[in-house]
Amino acid sequence: MKDGQADRATADAKLEKEQTLVASALRGRARTEQLSRVELQKAREFQNKDAEIFSRNQIIESEIDEQLSTARSQHAGAADVPGGDPTKVPQPAGSERAPEKH
Repeated sequence: MKDGQADRATADAKLEKEQTLVASALRGRARTEQLSRVELQKAREFQNKDAEIFSRNQIIESEIDEQLSTARSQHAGAADVPGGDPTKVPQPAGSERAPEKH
């Protein structure tokens, strides 16, 4: 009977540990999604678009930053969707690549 109680206590401890890990991961995902949204907002708000003020490279870097922030935000959102695959990042609109010709 004592072996059964010890096994039960061990199983309960493992279950509690897993529940704690899951809760921690969910909080981390929520923080990541929130941070991604803020980064996207800032990237759009401070995007360098004026060709008279910014160099061509700065404008391109700003566009890339916005695309990266969009992808991060979508990725963070996909991780919270039941059945969503956080390993597959949706591509931002207009970023599709044509097949390379050799």
